[in-house]
Amino acid sequence: MKKLIFPIILVVVLVLASEMINPQIIPYLAMGLLTAILLKS
Repeated sequence: MKKLIFPIILVVVLVLASEMINPQIIPYLAMGLLTAILLKS
């Protein structure tokens, strides 16, 4: 369970950062990160 905490924090930070830069990339970023996390676990 602890393994999931870091990726979730990373996702939140990246989404917040990307929202300030370019809101249009959020869906693609979220999908990519979710895929990466699922493949790692």
